[in-house]
Formats: sequence, C-alpha cells, structure tokens
Amino acid sequence: MIASTYRFIAFELGAKNPQDVNKVFNMSLLIHLCIGLLIFILAESFGVYYGMRQLVVEPEKINDAVFILRLSAYATIANVVSVPYQGLLVAKEYFSTTAKIEVLRSFFSCAMQRLHRSLKRHIRPTEAFLPFVFIDCTY
Repeated sequence: MIASTYRFIAFELGAKNPQDVNKVFNMSLLIHLCIGLLIFILAESFGVYYGMRQLVVEPEKINDAVFILRLSAYATIANVVSVPYQGLLVAKEYFSTTAKIEVLRSFFSCAMQRLHRSLKRHIRPTEAFLPFVFIDCTY
C-alpha cells in the first residue's frame, strides 16, 4: 500500500503541481481511513463475537484474548492509517525521518512483545518494564 501511495504522490511531485499532490494525499488518506474504519467494525463485531462465543480457551482467559484482539486491531488500524504519511515521506525522499520512524516502530514492537510475555507469565505489566535497559525480543 505504501508503494502505490508513493507512486501516485511521486508522479504528482514530478509534475510540479503542489495542488495535485495535496489532492492525491487527501484521497489516499480518506481511502485508508475508510479501510481502518472497516477493520475496526469487523474486529469489534465479528472478532469480539468469535472471542466470546466460539474461541476455545479457559473461561478466565477470554477477557485476555479479547484484549489482545483489540490491541492487535488498533495496531493494524494505526499501520493502515499511517500509510499515506509514509508514502509522502518516501516520495519526498526523507529517508532519515523514515529510518527514525522504523526504529521507533521496532522499539514499540519489542515493548509489546515484552508486555505479552509478561501477561503469559502472569507478571504485572509494570514489572515487565523494570529491566528496560536492554530488551531481548527473540523467543
């Protein structure tokens, strides 16, 4: 999705018409917001229904499963909505900014894995982040 957004924005940048670049970016953002809304509706309706009624887990862990489902859905929505911004950064060749964003994304991904690991071990989430100097994200 980033590549297609990048392509259209780069084409309009090459035409040297900032008005059309703005139109392409706004339409791309609107499309990705609609996709994010669709993901939200599907996750909150069918996903939660499946988690509560059909998923085979221990009854005391159903709320944890629904929590992980919602967290995953929100992360997916954030990734989908950020696509036009990433496409614009790539089209304007701001690679240092893109690299910094990817490093932050990796850091947060490691933090979420650490949180998930602490929930699996029944450790309080605050205790999971105490040894935060170095995070080993490998399993």
